[in-house]
Amino acid sequence: MKKNKKLKRILEIIFLLLLITWVIFFLIDYTRYQKGTKPLITIKTTTYEYPSGNITEYLSFGYIFRKYDLKDNKKIELTPFWSKHSEPSSGPTYPELDTNYIAPNNPEKLPKINNILFFYSDNGELLLHYRCLNSESDCHIAYSTPDPYDITSEEVEMLPYENYVFIDDSTNQEKIIYIVDTKAQKIVYQVSGIVAATTNKDGKGLGVGNQYIVINSNNKYGRITIGDTILENIPYSYDYIKYNNQSNTYITKAKYWLVTNFNDNIYVANNPIVDAYLINNNYYFLSRREEKSNNETKIYYKLIDTNHLPKFKSNYLSIKYFNNAFYTIDENLNLSIRNIDDQKLNPTDIKVAENPLEFKSKVYDVSLEDNQIIIKIYHENNPIIDYYYLNATTYAIETKTNTEELTNQTN
Repeated sequence: MKKNKKLKRILEIIFLLLLITWVIFFLIDYTRYQKGTKPLITIKTTTYEYPSGNITEYLSFGYIFRKYDLKDNKKIELTPFWSKHSEPSSGPTYPELDTNYIAPNNPEKLPKINNILFFYSDNGELLLHYRCLNSESDCHIAYSTPDPYDITSEEVEMLPYENYVFIDDSTNQEKIIYIVDTKAQKIVYQVSGIVAATTNKDGKGLGVGNQYIVINSNNKYGRITIGDTILENIPYSYDYIKYNNQSNTYITKAKYWLVTNFNDNIYVANNPIVDAYLINNNYYFLSRREEKSNNETKIYYKLIDTNHLPKFKSNYLSIKYFNNAFYTIDENLNLSIRNIDDQKLNPTDIKVAENPLEFKSKVYDVSLEDNQIIIKIYHENNPIIDYYYLNATTYAIETKTNTEELTNQTN
């Protein structure tokens, strides 16, 4: 009998110690929960993904710290382990595709016949034919939204991505771009703009892999990921987002200008940031500034480091980064090539224009072929293009030619 009482006493003490330990852990985790922090010890982490975001659960000792990161529900809760999370709303509904028509024959695989769009895969397979829903005939393949802080950017045709196509079916009152799943034959998402994330010289109006920077009807920027479903993984809370291909970073504008990878913030500024570069494991940023004088607005650019210090002695009318060098145009309209230490690389400057009125921000383009840097200089109201061929090692001018730009003629 005494042994049973002693064993019972030991079990009571063990239970009491466990209870005290649990209470201590719970109080610690409750304090962390109030600060929005997950439990001190997590036994299991589970994430549920939905088109409008995700829900993450952190299981601890008998309770769950749950974080809702959904478009219409952003909250945290601390609940018993047996409680279930709230399912998100089904989200917006989109129009049904019009199927009450007979598509015309299209042996030449034209992109549009009358009010019907045709989409083909790379091997010529028909992916979708689409009859305009919101206009009689004005719908078309969607184009990317030009960068408002870079007047050299252009609209780029949004080519199909896997089984998804992008259709601009806007009305006179509203900009509407549908993302259509060609396998399911239905509209799965709607935006007011899609930002082509890179320079898209190859014509592929894609984002970063399957990630697209998009703009909603309130002119707010966010980011979606296109896969089996479409996920809004960066909320529509920015006035501007741009992807920087060379440094694999994003420039965002909300209260401040920010260079970020959405996990860590790299640089914060008050003035517009145009681009970000990663060179020799160091970040550098291209800053844009406007100066107004005598009803004239001039735009200047400067290269700065993470300490907000300028890397180049001068401000320039244009700065481009290509093939590990910076191509700059000064106020005398001379194009020179510099490295990150502001050392001039080309022995002879190139005159891009004769006077400031002739100068346009988009006056030159740079490419590389057969160990030659090719610089094309365009002139306003002049079809002649100046071609400069530079040695890719010494940057010396090897050849200069003039060619008349071919223009498309309509019948």
